[in-house]
Amino acid sequence: MGLFSRKPKIPPATPTPTQPIVPPPDFRPLSWEALVTPAHERTKGWYVKGGIVIIILAAWGIITGAWTFSLVLLLIGGIYFLLQNSTPSSKRITIETRGVTFDGVFTPWTSLQSFWIIQTPTYSELHFKTKNIRQSPIVIQTGFTDPNILRKTLSAFLPEDSNREEGVIDMIIRICKL
Repeated sequence: MGLFSRKPKIPPATPTPTQPIVPPPDFRPLSWEALVTPAHERTKGWYVKGGIVIIILAAWGIITGAWTFSLVLLLIGGIYFLLQNSTPSSKRITIETRGVTFDGVFTPWTSLQSFWIIQTPTYSELHFKTKNIRQSPIVIQTGFTDPNILRKTLSAFLPEDSNREEGVIDMIIRICKL
């Protein structure tokens, strides 16, 4: 498979509403703390390269008469620099027989449609697709929790959408440490 190719989408099997969710007899609740977003180590060279790219693009905007482009680009670069200097906060995640609790917000299994785990070279993310089409997927960092244990535990409650891969935008964000 190429860098931008996708696997064919196969809809995951969902349990029928009348089918009760019964945990396996060896089920133990999982709980862990993880960062909200991955922490990227950025060197001074990273900031220098980013600053050079911003200055070159801003200069190009000025030369071509796109003053607003240059102004917006400089503002975005400055705001990004100020906001990304802080470290991401840690949140508690708990997987129970009734559902998932993320930072004190409980979501029952009946509100979730499927799950998938994205594994990258530097971190793993647990994603939950909700039944509410207006709500974006819930994304949780797995921290030091073994993805195989998560997969086994969650498979008792939700179908795994194993066709999901890291999105192109997410891949660019990870590679560029944005």
